[in-house]
Amino acid sequence: MVRPLSERLEEISARARRAEEHVRRAREEGDEKLRARLSELKADAEARASQIEGDVSSTWSELRAKVRSQIDEIKADLDERKYERDAKHAAKRADKAEEHAAAAILFALDAIDYAESSVIDAILARAEADSYAS
Repeated sequence: MVRPLSERLEEISARARRAEEHVRRAREEGDEKLRARLSELKADAEARASQIEGDVSSTWSELRAKVRSQIDEIKADLDERKYERDAKHAAKRADKAEEHAAAAILFALDAIDYAESSVIDAILARAEADSYAS
């Protein structure tokens, strides 16, 4: 059974809070723990990617453009059929909108993981640079 979109959005919020906490603690943790966390993030991202249909390797701008285009299509479709009472068409439009929302949520989760791993990678790089400067 597909989880409601509201639950999926709650997952994004919880994941973002965990990422914030991990980044806050990252400055205090040693390289070994940070490298282990990076490995864990990569494994999580790979597991989530296997659940996503289509090409996950698209760039952020491509996905953003695609999502915007799909939203524009949905809005145009809704405007065209504003007074239409055909339940079958309405159900198809709703299914399509829910699929787009679910894909955007999965992308958001991956984006949070990528942001967290990028910050940790930056912390490691800065620590390495600082060690050479000392």
